[in-house]
Amino acid sequence: MLDNNKLLVKVKKCLDEKRFNHSLSTAEMAQKLAEEYSYDTEKAYQAGLLHDICRGCSLSRLELWISESRWQLDIWEKQVPALIHSPASAARAEKEFGINDSELLEAVRYHSIGYDGMSRLTSIIFLADKIDSSRSYPGVESARKAAFRSLDEGLMKVCRNTIGYLLENDVLIHPNTLILRNSLLRRKEADE
Repeated sequence: MLDNNKLLVKVKKCLDEKRFNHSLSTAEMAQKLAEEYSYDTEKAYQAGLLHDICRGCSLSRLELWISESRWQLDIWEKQVPALIHSPASAARAEKEFGINDSELLEAVRYHSIGYDGMSRLTSIIFLADKIDSSRSYPGVESARKAAFRSLDEGLMKVCRNTIGYLLENDVLIHPNTLILRNSLLRRKEADE
């Protein structure tokens, strides 16, 4: 693993101020969630820092990073350009930052869409990205509280908020997110 201070400097060079502040805030939230759920806080922090390193890059640059990596786009990501930064960020973290931790790279790759059966780290980064202190959308405070009661409860709130936002704005919803939400709902019903 890279030293956190060196990683911070490298990430700062990749992002504008607003995105860097979001990434730093996501890393801090990921660290808190990792501590809450007995996970490696340093790995969670680093995944949070790296999750958006390609946000704001040109589509051609994103496609180049992906084409030179093991991280490929699925049919849905190809139709929603806003999702392409996730696999591109994993590819860039691997190639330019020398990150070779598969679990960390997977968390970066899936932080936007999630999937059913995510690792604890991927769940933490998926959540942290959507509930960090830079976020101020309706329902975020409720999602923050839920995330510290249980990962599943936090994930359910975030999925509900995300899907609601995408429906309201007529944006395609990645099937992974819908499947994740439905799986969480089934687990909740089975527990009751």
